[in-house]
Amino acid sequence: MESNKQLTSSDGKTPLTGQKPKGDAFHAVTKWLVVAISFVPRTLASIMEHFTEAGSAGAIALGSLVFTVGVLLTTDSYWQSLFQGAALFPFFEETWAGWSWLPSFGLFPPRASAGIIFNFAFVFSVALSFVIQIIQSATIRNAAFKVGASVNGISPKTVGLIAIASWTFDLIQTFGSRNPLQFSDPGDIFKCLMYNLFSIVAAELGYVVYRMLKGS
Repeated sequence: MESNKQLTSSDGKTPLTGQKPKGDAFHAVTKWLVVAISFVPRTLASIMEHFTEAGSAGAIALGSLVFTVGVLLTTDSYWQSLFQGAALFPFFEETWAGWSWLPSFGLFPPRASAGIIFNFAFVFSVALSFVIQIIQSATIRNAAFKVGASVNGISPKTVGLIAIASWTFDLIQTFGSRNPLQFSDPGDIFKCLMYNLFSIVAAELGYVVYRMLKGS
């Protein structure tokens, strides 16, 4: 016949009844109260973690956004200079594209516009920006740091000539779209000059940031 032995703790004196102490209920309530209070800070910290940890979805999305803005900053110069398009950004400009970026429709009077993003000239400006940035990136990363080295089988002399041509073209288009000398205030002249120089390398810098946040 089996004996009904009461389970006890390690000291052999305290019976284990299987019931949780009353303090456990208070501890659970306190724990959930802390979780509720810290919900917003914990959420913000989690979001920040996703945007700062290299290789995470948030970091890749942020890097892609930085790269896209960099490309658009460079594209803006070609868009204005070659096609006399409205400025894409309101920096140092009297007028800019505004909502004309996007497709628009109207009933009175009936009208429809595909928007700048579907304009062939704008698409061409973006493609031209990519080509120029690829050339500049290749010359900077290869020719500049490997003196006398060829790039994809192209001789160093040819690489140098292509680099000079691309930078010259970029400078002409950039300063042709935004002339710092149009301002009379020395401060505005300096700011416009710095903005122009930044827009020239914006796409390349955006790509570097993208690679860093992607973790590759």
